[in-house]
Amino acid sequence: MKPEEIVEILRNAREAYYNHGNSPLSDADFDRLESELKSAEPRHPYFSAIGSETDAEEEKTSHIYPMLSANKVKNTVQLEDWMRRLSLPDGTSFILEPKIDGISASLLYREGKLHHIATRGDGNRGKNITYIRQYLDFLPPEIPTGEISGFRDVEIRGELFLPRNFQQEEESFSGNEDTTNLRSLRNMAAGLIGRKDNRSGVSAVRFLAYQIQPVGVLSSESRKLEFLKNTGFPVIPYTTVNSFSGMEQYFNKYMDSLREEWEFETDGLIVSVDDNSLFEEINSRWVVDHHNHYAVAIKPPPSSRVSTLQQILWQVSRLGNVIPVAVFAPVVIGGATIRRATLNNLANVKALKLAMNDRLKIERANDVIPYVAENLSHTEDNPGKNYDPDLIPSRCPSCESVLEEKETHLFCSNPECPEKIIQKILFWVQKSQMDNIAEATIRSLYDSKNVRSIRDLYRLSREDLLALEGFQEKKADNFIRQIQKSRKMDFQDFIASLGIPGVQRKSLQKLGILSPPDFLSFQDDSYVIGKNIMEWKSIPANAELFAELVDIMEFPQNVSTTEKPGVVFTGEGPMPRKELEKKAREMGFEPSGSVTKKTAVVVTSDPQSSSSKMKKAREWGIPVKTYPEFFSG
Repeated sequence: MKPEEIVEILRNAREAYYNHGNSPLSDADFDRLESELKSAEPRHPYFSAIGSETDAEEEKTSHIYPMLSANKVKNTVQLEDWMRRLSLPDGTSFILEPKIDGISASLLYREGKLHHIATRGDGNRGKNITYIRQYLDFLPPEIPTGEISGFRDVEIRGELFLPRNFQQEEESFSGNEDTTNLRSLRNMAAGLIGRKDNRSGVSAVRFLAYQIQPVGVLSSESRKLEFLKNTGFPVIPYTTVNSFSGMEQYFNKYMDSLREEWEFETDGLIVSVDDNSLFEEINSRWVVDHHNHYAVAIKPPPSSRVSTLQQILWQVSRLGNVIPVAVFAPVVIGGATIRRATLNNLANVKALKLAMNDRLKIERANDVIPYVAENLSHTEDNPGKNYDPDLIPSRCPSCESVLEEKETHLFCSNPECPEKIIQKILFWVQKSQMDNIAEATIRSLYDSKNVRSIRDLYRLSREDLLALEGFQEKKADNFIRQIQKSRKMDFQDFIASLGIPGVQRKSLQKLGILSPPDFLSFQDDSYVIGKNIMEWKSIPANAELFAELVDIMEFPQNVSTTEKPGVVFTGEGPMPRKELEKKAREMGFEPSGSVTKKTAVVVTSDPQSSSSKMKKAREWGIPVKTYPEFFSG
């Protein structure tokens, strides 16, 4: 893939993770793509980004002190290497804390009083979620200012999460490709916090504080935690050590018992220098991009158990791919009872050489998502064995159509396949934030022939619903209310809700697709996402659905967005990229990371460059300016 295509995938994954709690990429795939990008373009602006920008329609709040992340190490050998690179005196104190798998948040206290609460977002600006304060009565409305006098603004950092006992078992699986990663506690916490209505469920969310900003507000990280504890905050558990052997012992204790004893899900430990007067000097030794160098996160190897394969279920996704799910004898990993795990695709079933009663090594990625890591019956007992072809269906489990092999998947090409239709409707319901419409309700409506497409949802009457078993007046009224509310949607959210592979609002913004005419006229297949849009539009049933839904929906007008000419920066600029973009917006331009046929100007440090952006600018006749030319006017 081209570097910009990798960046597009990585940015979409970041956006999904930081804003919606669920990434389409596994940690391994994310790290692999970042490494590939770093090899191709080590100074790409992507590496100066921190998290992900918040959605455009959400109220944004700036962090006075950027929320940077810690670098990662994979084992204690790399941890010791990091400690050695710091070159600190013997006996230097380090603090170790759990890395909670939750939603990072910052609470700003102004002159001792709670001013607002915000998510991490891109590290500079996050989503304003102050509304959760009314549901979380354990957050102090005021803090004493005696020990922190001299600081008007203090940000208290912490993690929002759902406790383990909120979800006893992880055994449900949806055939929808976008939800194969099961609903982790983090995803559910993000869903509760992100709701626009029916927010009472937020009261189940917990918060643990782990830091105070600015750095110098108190002399050490451990002293900050003691201050927070004495102030009334729930505080993250921690320990301090002054040697590598102490770190190693605590990490082993974490692996042996702590990660299963704690009430929250974790994906490792954060190790940091305790004395914060050393932070500035340590960071000055490296280029501080989106990592602080005085701290690292050590990731544990995934938890695993051995179980026996009982069957493979094949479930149809909205795109027609038939997804295999391994069902095995129950095992308990990290406090969760696991009975099944996605096998992802046909190619994986063949690669694992699966047969009935095989011994499987089951792991939980990041201590959360279950998957089959290895077929021990193949690797240990019979290295020459092959997969059992009887486990692989020849016909669709939903419509009985003959299945095709399409790349790595089995594929159902029947456009009338009931499960494909149901999954498309469920995807729309989820993306449209119809929170109180259950999957069982959609299946009942399909079976009764009341709903056979997304557009049919908008044709339902109260009488249609009351005629069905299980629908009483209150339930029917609520259903109609949710449907009517979903008519009002930002256009880019609407397109993202159609389920076109890889398409999210950020990518639409970069491609200049801001209105129905933009979408219909779009013809740029230079990038994977553009090609996916064109392929989707070429299917007559999709074109018909788009036309009918556009008539149903009510899109708000956003003149200021559509009228701004697009500018793309490439090469080394005279200032950091965020400052360049800020100045461009002040000049009336909308910065973008990708060159499209609607780009007004490309700004470069080298007009003779052979980069992909410059090639596109020349091919499409887009004006090119140097940085001095652009900013001089």
